[in-house]
Amino acid sequence: MSTNFFLKVFNVFEAKQKKTFISLLALMLIATVLETFGIGLIIPIIMAIFESDFFLKYEFLKKIYFFLGQPSQEQIIIYTCSLLIVFYFLKNIFLYFFFCYGGRLYL
Repeated sequence: MSTNFFLKVFNVFEAKQKKTFISLLALMLIATVLETFGIGLIIPIIMAIFESDFFLKYEFLKKIYFFLGQPSQEQIIIYTCSLLIVFYFLKNIFLYFFFCYGGRLYL
């Protein structure tokens, strides 16, 4: 299908509907990025738990390791799990408001 078809369909909407559509599309994009990032966080945390020198293998993690004061393996596990919990909590708050906003549009 051509782009012209989508423009014709998009022009059927009123100005308020276009703004709502674009804002909903932007929120969907943010939600997708957050979901992807949330899944991507699991593997590094598992690696940090099972490999004691995980932070020393990669240059960008080495800087974080020294910035935190060369924490022990237990502290690294606590830091990474805390980061994961905070991230998922904030992501779920965003998704809650996103679904409330999207659900309100259908009422």
